[in-house]
Amino acid sequence: MNIQEMSNRELEDIKAKIDVELQDREYRVKDILSKEKRMWRMEEQIMEGYTNKEIFEDALTMGLTPDDPDVIAGGYSEDFADYIAQKERKESMRTTGA
Repeated sequence: MNIQEMSNRELEDIKAKIDVELQDREYRVKDILSKEKRMWRMEEQIMEGYTNKEIFEDALTMGLTPDDPDVIAGGYSEDFADYIAQKERKESMRTTGA
């Protein structure tokens, strides 16, 4: 590909494609970092001696949801919702064989 022989329009099209690819990559990197941060937070302990996973499983058993006032007041609504979403995704993958 000899870019010196390309028209302005061809070069603009290439630039537009590159801009889109860069935006996609930036979004993917941010998404990966966000997921890693959430996974790291899952390993933190809400209560001494218990992992977040144990606490969230207990909360599910008691019928709590991320919208429950106690969960919101504790500041764990987003983490609890992420835990539920991950659990549902894993269950879906298990049942569909994905």
